Order: sequence, then C-alpha cells, then structure tokens
Amino acid sequence: IVVLLPFDPMKMIAQSYRLWALPLLLALLIPGPVAAKTNLGQYEDLCLDTEALPSLGIEEDFQLLTIEHMGEPRSVFVHVPENANNATTKPLPMVMDIHGMGGCPAIQMAMTGWLGLSKVNNYVYVAPLGRIDPSVSMASCWSLPGGREITLTKFDDVRTMTPPCCCTTENNYKTWTDYDTLKDDVFLRNIIETLTKDGALGESITVDPSKVVVTGHSNGGMAAFALAAKHSDVISGIAVYGGTAVTPFAENYSPIPLVIVHGQKDGDLPYDGQPSPYGYGYDSTENVFSMVADKNGCDTEIINESLDAEDGFVKKRTNCTNDADVTLVVLEKGGHSPYQGADLMWSDGWGAKKTVVDTTIMACKALLGDDCEKNAPERSGTASSRTNGVVGAVAAIIASLLLSLWL
Repeated sequence: IVVLLPFDPMKMIAQSYRLWALPLLLALLIPGPVAAKTNLGQYEDLCLDTEALPSLGIEEDFQLLTIEHMGEPRSVFVHVPENANNATTKPLPMVMDIHGMGGCPAIQMAMTGWLGLSKVNNYVYVAPLGRIDPSVSMASCWSLPGGREITLTKFDDVRTMTPPCCCTTENNYKTWTDYDTLKDDVFLRNIIETLTKDGALGESITVDPSKVVVTGHSNGGMAAFALAAKHSDVISGIAVYGGTAVTPFAENYSPIPLVIVHGQKDGDLPYDGQPSPYGYGYDSTENVFSMVADKNGCDTEIINESLDAEDGFVKKRTNCTNDADVTLVVLEKGGHSPYQGADLMWSDGWGAKKTVVDTTIMACKALLGDDCEKNAPERSGTASSRTNGVVGAVAAIIASLLLSLWL
C-alpha cells in the first residue's frame, strides 16, 4: 500500500530547520529553571512548607524538625499517628522514607504509600529533605560514599566502580560533589539517633530502636543501602525502590532483612546495571540481590514465587543470619517508580506500565511483621518527581513541525 502525502516530510523538516533547530538545541543545553535559593525549582513552595501538603491530598499533621549536620541546619518532616496518643505506652516502630534525586518529602509522601500505612499500623513516619543548595547540586540529592567494585555480566563482564552518587553540579553526571564535605548517610544516622531518644517526640511517644525501617526511591534507595552498609547498628531493615547499592559494606556490618523492588523497564537505573564512559557504573539488581544475600549468610537456594495481578515474580533467599531474609520483587513491565499507581517517567522503557500490586505493603509486612497487619486505603497515581530537558526538546520539535505545516 502506497500512501501519498501532500508534502515531502524530509524536505519539510530540512527546509524548516530554522524553526526547530534552535528550540531543540536550547532544550538540550539549558537546564530546567532553578530557584535563587534552592534547586527545587517549581516544587520549592510545595517541598518546604507543611501548609502546602493538603494540595497533594496529604491531610496528616507534620512536625518540621531541624537537625544540625556538619554545621548547617537540615529539615526533617515527622508524622506521629493520632492513634499513637490513644493506644499504649509501648515504643512505636519508625519508618524513614527517603526521596530520590530531584524529589522532596512531599512527593515521597504522596507517591510511596508508607505514610498511609503509618496511620493504620501506628508507626512514626519520617521524611528527611536532601541537599537543596544549587552550589552543591543541580537537583535535590543525597551524597553517599561510592567505591564498590562491580562486574557487569550483561556488558561483557565490564569491571568498574560505583560513583559517590548523587550530588552533582554538572548536567552530564561526569563529576560528583565531594562526599567528604557532605556525608548524608551520617545525617540520616543522626536523625535516627535523635528521634529514638526518650522525649524526642514528646513525653508520651517513644520510638523502638529495634524497629527502625529505612526505605527509599532511586537516590533515596541508594541512601537506604548506604545506611545498611555503614550503619546497620541503628536500623532493623531496608526497602529499596528503583535504587541500587553504591556504598561498600563495612566489615562490622550486621545482617538485616532487605527488600528490593525493581522494574525491568527502569530507564534511570536499569535492571541489568549500567556502565559509564566516565569510569564508573551501577550494579545490576540481580548482582545486588546475590551480594546482600551472601553477606547475610542466607541459604544459596533461591525460592521463586509468582506475583499476583502483575507481570513479574519474587525471589527470596532465607535462613539467613539474624533472620535477615533478602527479597527481590521484579516487575517485568515496571518503570523507575515501582509503587502502586505511581506515574511512569519519561525515561522508562517502551512498554512500561504502572505498577498494580501494592509493593509497599509487601515490604512493610516483610520488615515489620505483626506491626504491619493492616492495608492502607487505595492510592491514586502521582506525578513523577523529575523532568528532563529532553521532554522540552520533544515538545519543541512537535510544536515546530506543526508550525512549519501551518506556514
């Protein structure tokens, strides 16, 4: 079948280059808008003001605490469920939910489901704010130690190192802000040590230091891994969504249970790992799963389970030291934000679909057991936390082509 068009598409594109070439160049070269005082851009008001949270459908009351780290004040959002004051005097579990690069606590609260679970399961919910100084990074971030030696089997057994991710002032991710001047894993540890002290949240509320779960998305997932690797003495388990391990595990690491949730259509941190021409890379999800399970002293046998209502599967290694089982939840069509109902991101692979299964309650039950018996109400989808110049480029091309047709 031959379709005759009333115009020559290639000739039209060539002749209209003046219309589309400049917008394309600008969209690719010029970073997104940056606020004068922070790198949060359009999310600044939403991310720094507790009174703005209802605009995201977040009706819970939050305390905005300030904790000093390396000579500067840092912000932490803390929610204590109403039932906690009326329940018992026993110490409560605590979940720290860490946002990804370009995100903030408000976005994390609306997307992950951990906040909703805190209301029905009576645990303290904590959401820290990453680096927001434009001189430190072009987008909000967490600075974490790198240096893990990895081998990427899907890329001809390339041997490389993980970077000190993820604060950078470069739009090409070639260089990273000096970790030794930031040390965000130490800041996160300080939060835990502060909030688990008696009286930190009032006379009637105390946190059980043996039930501190850390979870995170993307760069926040790397932060959760960093806490496990270097600070396992202050946490009881971690759940990582669309993240990977960049930090080497310390010799005094004490095995803790871990849940990894990763989509095979993730375009930001690919499931099979990712080498870089700049001398570093990110490990594959399968390698990280095996590495942690080995460190936890788990049985070598892998238990495989199906995943209801989802294209995917679950792998487990059990009988580990300290009962620190390791679980991998694989979403075959999942993208970079593998939470139930979360919006896809522009970078997700072709054929990616929103996550149907509630991966948050899965991790909660695996890490908190009887302290996470109840499911939260269903959530609606939320906007992804980052944009990229390429989105602007695509929009510019489409607009230019339509304009050239009109002209």
